[in-house]
Amino acid sequence: MINKTIQILFFASGFCGLLYQIAWVRLAYASFGVISAVISLVMSTFMLGLALGSWFGGSLVKGLEKRSNKPAMFWYGVAELVIALGSWLVPILFQWSENLLAGCGETHTAQYMALTALAIVCSILPWTFAMGCTYPFVMESSLVIANQKNKSFSFLYTANVLGALLGIAFTALVLVEVFGFDGTLKIAGVTNIAIAIVAWLLCASEKNGYCNNGDSFVKNASAEKTSFGIKAQDCMILFATGFVSMGMEVVWIRSFTTVLGTQIYAFSAILFVYLSATWLGAKTYRAKANFSDVEMIAILAIAGLIPAIVNDARFFSDIYMRGITALFSIAPFCALLGYFTPSFIDKISGGDSVVAGKAYGINTVGCILGPLVASYILLPQFSTQHSMIMLSIPVFLIGFSVVKHHVWKRLGISCAFIALMMISLFQSVIHDERWILGVTHQVWRDHVATVVATGDNHLKALRVNGVNITLLTPSTKHMSHLPILCHQSEPKTALNICFGMGGSYRSLLAWDLKTTAVELVPSVYKSFGYFHEDAAAVLRNPLGMRVIDDGRRYLKRSKNTYDIIVIDPPPPVPAAGSSLLYSKEFHELVLSKLNKDGIFQTWFPGREERSSSPAIANSLIAVFPYVRAFRSYDGAGIHYLASASPIRNITVQEAFEKMPPKVIQDINEWPYYGGVDAKTGLQEVLKAELDMRRLSSEDKAVIVSDNRPYNEYYLVRRAIAALKVFLFTEE
Repeated sequence: MINKTIQILFFASGFCGLLYQIAWVRLAYASFGVISAVISLVMSTFMLGLALGSWFGGSLVKGLEKRSNKPAMFWYGVAELVIALGSWLVPILFQWSENLLAGCGETHTAQYMALTALAIVCSILPWTFAMGCTYPFVMESSLVIANQKNKSFSFLYTANVLGALLGIAFTALVLVEVFGFDGTLKIAGVTNIAIAIVAWLLCASEKNGYCNNGDSFVKNASAEKTSFGIKAQDCMILFATGFVSMGMEVVWIRSFTTVLGTQIYAFSAILFVYLSATWLGAKTYRAKANFSDVEMIAILAIAGLIPAIVNDARFFSDIYMRGITALFSIAPFCALLGYFTPSFIDKISGGDSVVAGKAYGINTVGCILGPLVASYILLPQFSTQHSMIMLSIPVFLIGFSVVKHHVWKRLGISCAFIALMMISLFQSVIHDERWILGVTHQVWRDHVATVVATGDNHLKALRVNGVNITLLTPSTKHMSHLPILCHQSEPKTALNICFGMGGSYRSLLAWDLKTTAVELVPSVYKSFGYFHEDAAAVLRNPLGMRVIDDGRRYLKRSKNTYDIIVIDPPPPVPAAGSSLLYSKEFHELVLSKLNKDGIFQTWFPGREERSSSPAIANSLIAVFPYVRAFRSYDGAGIHYLASASPIRNITVQEAFEKMPPKVIQDINEWPYYGGVDAKTGLQEVLKAELDMRRLSSEDKAVIVSDNRPYNEYYLVRRAIAALKVFLFTEE
């Protein structure tokens, strides 16, 4: 009974751990910018805390027991209580750090990144250190019954992974949508407090030095200390498996974005499959399956190549089959890892909390460095396919080395690995590469994304991580021309957030406005010349300035104000992190950076997820006294114009009379759909003004906010709507 209770506690602890991870990453985005360095810092700090807590936890709890005369389970409760404090304090610390960092340069500068790293470490590390301590604290407890003692790590690990598995599912599918990030963190904090209380209630059993083993009590005999003596080879194996597993996860996310999309549910699906397979592997080990370390390492290296082979873009034409194949291709690797990690740590530690904690700490250090190497070394230089191969090679070399006395096994491992590697190198075309097959293209890679420019003449496209971002279309020009034409006076300054192909930026400069462009992905700027023959001249224009930064963070730290602010949030509307450019808080920030009569233009892709439209309209109306909406000339989206002052009405005739020759040349540059001319195209936009009362919702709860990203999380309300239709629709 006691062991079941401990398993439930570790299940709940794992559940909370994933809640914290998801919520803290998102809060960090809002405070420090939606950049890959921020997620790397949050995840690395998270894993660093786990590593340090695991490493020092065994020795720490032994000392605490001796000095305080309190059993290990009491200190486990204290650790859970410390974690609960993080649920309340991390958002406060992030906000405080954000204010301190407001004037510290662009997100790619060394100064900003160093200070951001310090802020994130100080904000998260204490609570993740306490999370890391939970394994050795409970392993030291006399309540882990005798027949679990030699396998106590896997006993806890299996329950923790299952909790994490359900944590990712509930957080993504239900909790954030229903309770927001604040409410989700409070749920996690209250759960940690409940775990602490139950742990303290168990202390009475531990103080007696007995544990419950069925109907009898068995004296706990595991009080002897074991010196730290992990072999160098074992350390290398633990580090390498952690390094490769988390590095692979980064590569998978980059590679599978093409078929799974950029929604939060897509990322959650990858993590869900990862944890499900890991739990299944751990459960197989707990069921007394008996595979040797040699077999596990060898097969693990081969399994790492499976995603690079079976995700050949030519296998399936159906996008859903591609997505299913992508998810299931990672399952063998994760299941093998789930079997190997707890079995190997059990073998090394023999139930000793100090050794198990240090072994898990070494594995976690690998988990820290793997994503950093994948993000900043492999992916900026190589394709995702080649990155998977490179990450598989260290595991293969370890497997090859540990079977030195088994010639036939060496030969078999080598032949299988080399054969799969050759197939993946010379035969497979993975999803994020299929866009470049048989077409004119250029590819740029950096630590943020892979950028692909394809096409010829006016049929060019920009893709970022396989997602179609924009085409050469006059709508991107209208994003700039509309707010300028509707301005009450003569605007002088402009800010363009989300550079894309640079169409809006060129159009702003055509008006001779002092223009600043802000783009998150460095390689997007490099693609500018592919789309525009005059790119070099535009880049030399002294009125223009380009910044590599998160647009929202740039606005926060900028001391400048603008007459025109133009933004084209990257599609699709439900993309992870997109709400930070549609939220009420972001619009409040924009309003504070507009000059008198200044106009803000934001774009909503009308063909995207329609239920978000009222929430986005409400987030504008809640902030700006004047909001107007115009359907784009091709019907593909909505131009929202928002201002603190009345927005001018203008006819197409007045518009062309106001335009300088350079602007007329700019607006006539690209062909319009349907063969209409530029004047007719603009006239269609001005005549197609939409009623804001129909676009918005009377329900004030239907709004995009930082706490409730309405456009990103929507499954619960869709399920309720479908249920209502099912129950109340008459046949």
